[in-house]
Amino acid sequence: MTRNCDNAVFSETEELKLLHYKFLGKDYVKKLYIDRAKRLSSFNKENKFGEHYFNVPYDYMNKLLSENIQVI
Repeated sequence: MTRNCDNAVFSETEELKLLHYKFLGKDYVKKLYIDRAKRLSSFNKENKFGEHYFNVPYDYMNKLLSENIQVI
């Protein structure tokens, strides 16, 4: 039985899995890293905090895509 309550749908038979997605495509990650790099303060840049935002992990993403790894 499914009921509707303020735009939320509930089901007694279906299971919902909330998963953490890190890489949702190269373009998504590139934009995300560029946006985050722009927000870094000069203190963070000088001390190399958040340095990984300047190095988009394309090699890692290409490796996962080439191996066709499926989490679910």
